[in-house]
Amino acid sequence: MLKIITMICFLIFATNESIGQKFDFGLSSRMLVSQVDGDNLTGFRKLGYEVGVLGGYSFRDRSSLIVRQSFSNIGSKSSGITVDKDDYVIEFDLFIASLDLGYSFTLLSDWEEVSLLNLTTGIKFQRIISNNSILTYNSFREDLPIDINNLKSWSQSVFIGISKRISKRFLANLEYNQGLTDLNNDEDLFSKKLKPYYFSFGLQFDL
Repeated sequence: MLKIITMICFLIFATNESIGQKFDFGLSSRMLVSQVDGDNLTGFRKLGYEVGVLGGYSFRDRSSLIVRQSFSNIGSKSSGITVDKDDYVIEFDLFIASLDLGYSFTLLSDWEEVSLLNLTTGIKFQRIISNNSILTYNSFREDLPIDINNLKSWSQSVFIGISKRISKRFLANLEYNQGLTDLNNDEDLFSKKLKPYYFSFGLQFDL
C-alpha cells in the first residue's frame, strides 16, 4: 500500500514537465536512537537506522511539499536491568516501512536562492514489517501483561526536523518523531499504552 501511494505521487510530478522543473529527488541515510513509552525501560539505548528516498515540490520561494518513503529499525533496549516480581520489561525490535507527507520551509538561502537551512514537519504513516521484540516477565502467572506478537500493523506519528546544507548536494539532518498511535492491540481501557518515539540524525543527498 505504501509503495503504491509513493509511486503515484512520484509519477504525477515526474511526468508533468512544468511541475517537474520544481520537483527535486534525494536519498537519505540516518542513524537513530529510539524508545517506546510503556516498555518499562528508560533511556535511548536502542541504536537503529533509516534509509529512504524523497521528493520535494517547491510551490513558493521558501515552501516545499515533501514525500518520503523510508525503512527503519526502531525499538528499545535494556542495559541488564533487574525485573521486579510481577513486573516486566519489553525490548522492542521493529522493522518499519514509512510514508512521510511533510512541509518544508527555508529559513536561510544564499544569493542564488539555494536553501541552506530548512525546517520540516509532517506526518508519518507506518507499517510494521517484522517484529522481533522480547518480553521479560518476572512472575509465575500464565497470563502475559502484553501480547507483543499482537501489535497494530499500521500506525501514525508526527515529525519535526531541521536540515543544514554542508555542500552542493549534501545536507545534514536532525529529526524528532513522536508516535501518535498506541501499538498495543488490546482494546481494554486499562491496558498499557505503547507509543514509540525517536531522534534521527544523518545525511541527505540531492540527485
